[in-house]
Amino acid sequence: MCIRRQKEGRSVIKKMQITRQQCQQIANGWRGQLAIAVDNIVRPERTRQMIVDFYRHFDDVELLVFQEVFNGVWDALSDGRVELAIGATQAIPVGGRYGVRERGSLSWSCVVASDHPLASMPGPLSDDTLRNWPSLVREDTSRTLPKRITWLLDNQKRVVVPDWESSATCLSAGLCVGMVPTHFARQWID
Repeated sequence: MCIRRQKEGRSVIKKMQITRQQCQQIANGWRGQLAIAVDNIVRPERTRQMIVDFYRHFDDVELLVFQEVFNGVWDALSDGRVELAIGATQAIPVGGRYGVRERGSLSWSCVVASDHPLASMPGPLSDDTLRNWPSLVREDTSRTLPKRITWLLDNQKRVVVPDWESSATCLSAGLCVGMVPTHFARQWID
């Protein structure tokens, strides 16, 4: 009985020490979680490496990573769902004081399957020509801010996909024409 109470006592003391440590962290502004919005344009391998690097340095903080599209990144930040945004568009659609660091530029490529009728047409292609085929679209994940509509011509149908892997499948099948980040398109073209 004495040994059991000794173990229970140690357990209570350990829990009290953990609670004390957590209270000190909170008092010093330390948080147990960090929520980040990452735009889907960021290379998946970079996001994965960021997660690994984060936990190597901050093993006592839970990292919450949310993938967003276009204004969805700013929406998550302005609504307070996240504290940090990675890959947000340069056009800031909300007011407020945000610190922004440019991390590079992004180029886009117009992509179709090699056997698609557009692939054999001499370029540049007119909007009227492109309008005949659906445009590949990633839906903006914004909840409260206006959704951005990109790479869509007037009266053009859409093929809406959830991720870049689905984009590759739809483009390869010849279902649509797509404006794709060059760093994604390069693997399909080579």
